[in-house]
Amino acid sequence: MAEKMSGKKLLAAVREIDSGEFLEMAVLHKSKESFNFQQLLKTLEVAEIRQMWEDLKNNVQKRIQTLLQPNIKEKRKEPTVKKICFESGCIAQAAIDLASVFFQENLTVTEGLKSMIVFLDRILPEIPPEEDNFKNNIAFICERLFSREYYSCSNTLYYLMRRVLVNQKGKDVLRVSFLRSLIPRIDQEQNVEHVLTLYAECAVSSLYLSMEQETEIISSILRLKVEIIKPIHSAIIEYLPSATREQAATYGKAYMSAWSHAVKYKRDPSNVFQYSYIMDLMLHAVKDREMSVVHNIREVLLQFNSFEFRIKKMIYESFMTIVQRYMKHPKSYMRANTARIFLDRFPILDPSIKLPETVPPQVIDQVLYIKDFLRDENNVREATIIGLHKIMSTNVRIFSEDMLETYYGIIKKENWNKSSSEVRRAVDEVCSTIEKGMSTNVKN
Repeated sequence: MAEKMSGKKLLAAVREIDSGEFLEMAVLHKSKESFNFQQLLKTLEVAEIRQMWEDLKNNVQKRIQTLLQPNIKEKRKEPTVKKICFESGCIAQAAIDLASVFFQENLTVTEGLKSMIVFLDRILPEIPPEEDNFKNNIAFICERLFSREYYSCSNTLYYLMRRVLVNQKGKDVLRVSFLRSLIPRIDQEQNVEHVLTLYAECAVSSLYLSMEQETEIISSILRLKVEIIKPIHSAIIEYLPSATREQAATYGKAYMSAWSHAVKYKRDPSNVFQYSYIMDLMLHAVKDREMSVVHNIREVLLQFNSFEFRIKKMIYESFMTIVQRYMKHPKSYMRANTARIFLDRFPILDPSIKLPETVPPQVIDQVLYIKDFLRDENNVREATIIGLHKIMSTNVRIFSEDMLETYYGIIKKENWNKSSSEVRRAVDEVCSTIEKGMSTNVKN
């Protein structure tokens, strides 16, 4: 019987949906035994397909709306209502199966088909959580339409983001990544506070952070309007103490990408992103007493690099503002942290100044900062010597002979015996590097 079915039979089954024939066809299609929807669709005219989807759209909308009525929801366990719910769900699922064929075969998406999928996305949040398989199938067909026509299936995106948090499956992260361009555009019908809470949970999810797509997804979250991402930024700050070094680097790349995007497309004329989020990260690095926090935020800050002039200028201004403000702070632990983030970036260059062949004045000033840090209290000196060791291992020529001698005299004068092995090793290697540098200069 299945082999003799025609397209006209499909049209009739859709028109007379209560006959049950459309559901039988859907079952046969899934069984893949001598029948599939593709066979029937090949025999239909464009106008017939268009009318079929108008009929099916109207039927699905009517049944789903009935299914979601409050009085039906309250009586779901009663036999009659249970039967209505089951049949309505089956018809909607059969329509989704037929829709999938259109995308698999790259057939024309009619207005009726598109309207049905848009409707399914709209009512997705209203479907009970226990019907997750059905919700997931709706999400799949919405993703198909998005891939073809790039329509805003925001409820599908939110459903998938929540699904990742609940089920912890990497394949769902890939689905979220595919829809990530929708993340910055919160639908006007949505409760913004709820969406921001969801985004914040995703931004600190260990599964999201473990996937290759994590930077893209978190960057998309940070591309929301700069005025409303404070809850997300706060969640990341709270998570950073427990983050791994790799996760901290991911956050840095995501912040850098979102910041560059805001500047490039002129979405942040007041530089809110720079002052409220980038410089806030720097302030946390300076003000926090917990070294795990400081180390992780330093890893975030190390990712702030750009080839675009305006961004380079803003990076320079941000770092120098913080360094100059806190290098003389009354609390020594803040001065030590300031030395750390300063030496991580040294030399911090103003891109608007053309560099001469000799060491530029701005670098000479920063070389003097190092001298001041070396003359500071013990914890500041220790932070400085470790940073200086890293700089001198690759960039010793930036220092004049006089300054090397000054550093050497200060370092040799201090007692490092009570310092950690890391500090003592840094002292030995810095002194050795300076001695070699001065010896080379004398020979030359």
